[in-house]
Amino acid sequence: MTDHAPVVLTVKEAAGPRHDDSAWRLDPTLLQDKTSLQNIISFLETSVQKAPSITPDVWESLKREWKGFLQSKGRNRKRRLTAQMAEVLRTMRIVKGTEPLTSCTRDYLASLEVKYKRLLQERTRKTSGTHGSLGETDVTADLREVCGNGSSRITQAMCPDGSTTDD
Repeated sequence: MTDHAPVVLTVKEAAGPRHDDSAWRLDPTLLQDKTSLQNIISFLETSVQKAPSITPDVWESLKREWKGFLQSKGRNRKRRLTAQMAEVLRTMRIVKGTEPLTSCTRDYLASLEVKYKRLLQERTRKTSGTHGSLGETDVTADLREVCGNGSSRITQAMCPDGSTTDD
């Protein structure tokens, strides 16, 4: 699999957030996380290679498998970042407890504050996407940008060879 092939998507948008489990969205920040990206690529490639042939039943099974795997990776990413943030805060409390603060410890504390802010941004980062009007629209989209609290759902994907996949 590659992220370099153009894909035409048919997207249905509905007003307001979705609260049911019928559709799910991939957290695009997961694809920006270098720690997780290689595992995701390997998992997807392996699961497609293991599939005997892509029938509708196999396709549905693969989607369920991918959904569970990607949701697990998203949870693991958040846990990892939260643990790193907690460790930085713990270290900051220890450094602040040393009296008196020297210029060296003040510099170290400042670097810890920068690291904490970076981790916080990374943990809460959202990528920007544009949302069109309600209804069905054909768009060429970067899947890493499909996110937000809107109710976008990919209903059809067109591969570079012209074949289409319906959801």
